[in-house]
Amino acid sequence: MNNLLNLRSFLKFLSKNWFYTFVEVFGLSVSLMFVILIAVYTYQELSVDRFHEKGDRLYMLTSEECFGSAQKLGEHLKDRYPEIEDATSLCSWFKKIPVTSSTQKSNADLLFCRI
Repeated sequence: MNNLLNLRSFLKFLSKNWFYTFVEVFGLSVSLMFVILIAVYTYQELSVDRFHEKGDRLYMLTSEECFGSAQKLGEHLKDRYPEIEDATSLCSWFKKIPVTSSTQKSNADLLFCRI
């Protein structure tokens, strides 16, 4: 019974102080939004390569600028470390190429790979 009186008095306080109520509800909604965003991001990061049978054994070397590796890095790592079963090289170098037509000029991002 005492908890019910506390709840009633709190609701009465919130109805009288509408600005405080607005700040509290806004803060709660923003914090809940960030919790949901972090949960979605975590789920997405953990679900990468989930469809592979041996997805827990897949690794990718990356840098801060882009993903990818040198052409011979996969072979070099495979020769140096016998634990590596298979390796491949990736590239992600994009170059802006001017593209012109009879009516307009624009730039296109083209992917150049040599593996």
